[in-house]
Amino acid sequence: MGRVMAVFSPANAVSMMASTAVAGLLASTALHGFHATVAGLHMGPYDTIFTVSGLLIIAAGLSALFLLPHDREPVQPQQKGAGTPGQ
Repeated sequence: MGRVMAVFSPANAVSMMASTAVAGLLASTALHGFHATVAGLHMGPYDTIFTVSGLLIIAAGLSALFLLPHDREPVQPQQKGAGTPGQ
């Protein structure tokens, strides 16, 4: 467990720093001065970044729901002292 956490903790921190840097870069360059109105709702650069992030999270959840295998029958835990199988 310790080795797994030794890899996952730094990887998680690096991914958080990278996503923050990319969001800041997008807001200050590509989306600088971006303003749009969609159905009466004003969208600026940060609104756009958070909306796209939320849509990506929803897409990842739906992808996991439909593409990962499902366990059809739950495994029943064995009771202690129930004897050996076949008796």
